[in-house]
Amino acid sequence: MSFLRRCHQRKCSAFMNSCVRQNCRSFTKIAALLESKAVGSRMTVQGWVKSKRKMKLVTFIDVSDGSSSEKLQIAVTNEVPPQIDVGASVKVDGIVQSFGKKGQIELLAESVELIGPCNLEDGYPFAPRKTYSMEYIRQKLLYRPRTNLFSSVLRLRSNAATAFRNHLNAEGFYEVNAPILTSSDCEGAGEVFSVKPNNQELLKQMAKEGQSQECAFFNSKVYLSVSGQMHLEAAVRGLSHVYTFGPTFRAENSKSRLHLAEFYMLEAEEILYNNSIETVISTIEKMLRNVTQCLLDSSMADLESVRNVQIQQKKSARDVVEYEADPLDVENIQKTFLSSSPYTIMTYREAMDILSSSKNKFKSMPKFEDGLTKEHELYLVKHNKNRPIFVIEWPVHLKAFYMKASKDGSMVEALDLLVPIVGELCGGSVRENDPQILSSRMKKLGVEETLSWYTDLRRFGNVSTGGFGLGFERYLQCLLNITNIKDVTPFPRWPHNCQM
Repeated sequence: MSFLRRCHQRKCSAFMNSCVRQNCRSFTKIAALLESKAVGSRMTVQGWVKSKRKMKLVTFIDVSDGSSSEKLQIAVTNEVPPQIDVGASVKVDGIVQSFGKKGQIELLAESVELIGPCNLEDGYPFAPRKTYSMEYIRQKLLYRPRTNLFSSVLRLRSNAATAFRNHLNAEGFYEVNAPILTSSDCEGAGEVFSVKPNNQELLKQMAKEGQSQECAFFNSKVYLSVSGQMHLEAAVRGLSHVYTFGPTFRAENSKSRLHLAEFYMLEAEEILYNNSIETVISTIEKMLRNVTQCLLDSSMADLESVRNVQIQQKKSARDVVEYEADPLDVENIQKTFLSSSPYTIMTYREAMDILSSSKNKFKSMPKFEDGLTKEHELYLVKHNKNRPIFVIEWPVHLKAFYMKASKDGSMVEALDLLVPIVGELCGGSVRENDPQILSSRMKKLGVEETLSWYTDLRRFGNVSTGGFGLGFERYLQCLLNITNIKDVTPFPRWPHNCQM
């Protein structure tokens, strides 16, 4: 019976697919090989050497190809060239065999080919059997994906993005690609990056009489998007339930552990048939529960890998500030996102009452008119036994102009979702659907002309809508107990830093 036939009978679809594709790439993914336990089969793998142990009669090489946090052990009975060392890329042909009482899988090498050498003395920044701080690893963006911690983080990030999309698609939401180039500042805070061609001759050619070069290409000022919300509001009035997932940009002079100049945001918008913020709350909570459970079911090996590295780093005591939080604990994830009781809901006024009655010495004393600082948010979460809190009914002066106000105009139907590690994870609201009220607010802000299309949405076949934006990196921070947002994104950008 052929090997592919045996694979099919074992219903190992991932491995079968990997084998089928061998004709075009001539090697098998290590994750699929380890899962298949196809003892006796001849396989070819390619990856990077993670460790090498020379015994009397055999040399063991651990190889990773990035498809799993687990390494494949290679048993080599021939002499191994010295160039095949930690960091080098290799191609290995051999026979799959089992070893040990638990039946672990290894490859008995028939040949080991050096693809790319890696001489540590030439400047490769990660030596074998050494533990490095998060700060040190962050300075080596070029090689960071090769570390055990960050390769696991990147796989988890990919799986989380897929899980969010799968959940929303299953709930009847349609993905809409909101533009990255936009003529509006959605939040109205002025924290935008301007965009124009880096070609002065082109700008001179295109500029109309009396027109600035900044407006020459598009006939208006154009920015990198801070949010896709307003474009979703246009799409939702044709599709009923929509979302977008992509990069957004903020020009803030902040180097804090929670801010980036470029980050990913998941935003959703839906028709509110009951015109209530409760619908938005329900959508967010159901999504977070399902996505988190999906990651626990599918990515436990990477979650354990992140935890193990965090424990090693904490023991090394090189980066105490980075590890104010304890290493990742699956029980904490379950308590945070998967508790049996619904997430807590409290009004902004109730939150301020809790803070005002606290004996905690805050750096910034809570004041009703000033809103919540990060310190206040984290205190509220801790006060709630580290479970998520929806803070609703906010003072109108603390929120954006597009949020639906109460009858007396003092409060808005808005929410902030607070969680451990990061504080605010989501922000959302019921949208103001009265074009006259919107026009009045926009006139006060001086954006009535540039956003006239936004009020036009309410003039023809209008409906009540609501939505939210979730900081994707912040979700990963909370999930993985990683305190610095720069350590959950592949190539972070922040003030004075735009490497590569």
